[in-house]
Amino acid sequence: MPENVRENINSTVRTLSADEADEGNYEEPSSDDVDDDDDAVSEVLSTMSLSESITDYVYENGRRYHSYPLACYAFPNDEQEQDRLDLMHHLWNLALGGELFLSPIDKSNAERILDVGTGTGIWAIDTADLLPKTTVIGNDLSPIQPVYVPPNLHFVIDDCEEEWPFPDNHFDLIHIRNLSGAVRDWKKLYAQAFRTLKPGGWIELKDHSRPFDCDDGSFTSDNILQKWVNDFDKASDMAGVTWIMAEQFKEDLPDAGFKEVTERSFKVPLGTWAEAEGDNMKEMGIFLREVLLVGAQGLTLAMFTRMLGWDKKEVDVLVANIRQAVQDPSINVYTKFFVTYAQKPLTTRPS
Repeated sequence: MPENVRENINSTVRTLSADEADEGNYEEPSSDDVDDDDDAVSEVLSTMSLSESITDYVYENGRRYHSYPLACYAFPNDEQEQDRLDLMHHLWNLALGGELFLSPIDKSNAERILDVGTGTGIWAIDTADLLPKTTVIGNDLSPIQPVYVPPNLHFVIDDCEEEWPFPDNHFDLIHIRNLSGAVRDWKKLYAQAFRTLKPGGWIELKDHSRPFDCDDGSFTSDNILQKWVNDFDKASDMAGVTWIMAEQFKEDLPDAGFKEVTERSFKVPLGTWAEAEGDNMKEMGIFLREVLLVGAQGLTLAMFTRMLGWDKKEVDVLVANIRQAVQDPSINVYTKFFVTYAQKPLTTRPS
């Protein structure tokens, strides 16, 4: 990651010094931080004692992947991929004006928040800092999260497509970001979120629409970026992954039992061409470009070699062309970030 970009996310990625750790500002996650009567959460936190199979990573074509059995997530978990995830977090912060979530939860009384597919844990860390009285749990397939975290934050290694180990009516907010293309059964995911939310609790889904959109004809169907998207679609279909459109969340959530569905969208350009359209459009464009420069290989390599039968040299050529294309100033493309949130009804079904 270039130093100028790394510097720009220093305010988002928090670095803990030894002195800060000694002062007790952060500490290792411990079930002691949870209320004594919250046995369910304590039981979940016990899963943080990792087995060797979880940390015995898979190395393939020079990249490192999780070893969680049966999971369909085909992207790496190595340092380069973690850079991409942190860049995406900062890009979301830019798009949302610094807001971590848009759901109208009662911040002063929120007891528990779940971050599904937490990745590096950066959103969960920021949320735990924002709401120090709220227990925040982040789950993920890979144990790549920091050791020193806010005392009200805990990480659990788990597959969100398996049965969730949380009790009914438990969370005030469930946050799910950028899992499109990584979930096979969205209906099951919605159902588990509905079950584990408190009555009146909120689910918030964040994802982007399909890249790439263009309004001026500068982006054509024969562009290498479009070919990349088309081939990725084929690989996803072969993997049995539902690449859900972010615009679809607002249609799916009522069917899953949620009400008060709200959708908001945010235009995010690729490159600096849209700087006249808003104060932070240029900065967002720079970060989206960097996301693709850093992440193109990781997003492509396993899907194309495993599903489409490509060899690494073929992928390397494609990635080089992708990196060249995302820096082409003659194409004016963008994507849209969608935030969709909805409430679990206050009333419960009669017994």
